[in-house]
Amino acid sequence: MLNGGASVREQFWTCLEKHNKTFNGFAESVEVKVDALISDRELLSAFFEYLGEAASTHLEGSLSVVLTPPKLDVHAARERAKQLLNLHKQVQLDISILEYARDLLKEVADFHERMMLKNIEFIREVYDGEIARVRPAIERKVDQLQKEMDAEIAKMNRIVENELKLREKEREKRERKLQELELQRADFVRRRDLRRRRNDKVGVACWEHRIRVCENRIREAKKRINDLTEFIEESRRQNEADIEKLRRSYQELIDQEKGRISSIEAERDEKIESKQKEMRARIIFGLFFLKEGCYWLS
Repeated sequence: MLNGGASVREQFWTCLEKHNKTFNGFAESVEVKVDALISDRELLSAFFEYLGEAASTHLEGSLSVVLTPPKLDVHAARERAKQLLNLHKQVQLDISILEYARDLLKEVADFHERMMLKNIEFIREVYDGEIARVRPAIERKVDQLQKEMDAEIAKMNRIVENELKLREKEREKRERKLQELELQRADFVRRRDLRRRRNDKVGVACWEHRIRVCENRIREAKKRINDLTEFIEESRRQNEADIEKLRRSYQELIDQEKGRISSIEAERDEKIESKQKEMRARIIFGLFFLKEGCYWLS
């Protein structure tokens, strides 16, 4: 199954996930008993040394040594030796198979990692190509909206400024007239005071009347000037508010156009991030699988 899934990524990872507990199921050690064999080298050496000494010992007259007569079934010994050799061959075969599976696993995992990197690069190229395709049209639309907004703002400013120029001219005229009235009032006061020093009651009353008329005209002039000033300031504030509202309206349209590119970029980045997460998870899983396999080969 590992070979069969080498070129199909999902089948390959399914194979790994299916067997991710394979090595955990192995026993840590397996004891194989073979009768009539001594595996301890020190004991075996001592035994052979004892046999050699026993064979060379000459029995003396009064000393009687009774040795256990050796009893060895040659056929059984050959069978035990054959069993041991077969067991050794099987272990070596199993090690070779596991080594092959480990090497193949690493090779295929590396292959799929490269394929996933190529897949990520392909996704990037596809989306970047789409962005490159739509960007000129979006930039033209954004430029058009910007020009329309600038033209609308210029028109609004022109209309307001033309209106305010008339109001400012009127205010300047009213201010000049106010200055004249204030000078005239000062002159009327001087003339009244002169008649008062001469005890000219009729002259004093006449100039008093003129002063009151002049003061009324001064108050009216000041009020008109204040009204014009407030109108000019309010008109400018309102124009600025209208322009800001217009800017926000056009900015929403501009953002919508730019959002088309941002949406494509976000979708691209999301897919790339998903592939990268998958690749990182698969690599970690594959490394774990290799680590476990190498442990049992060691």
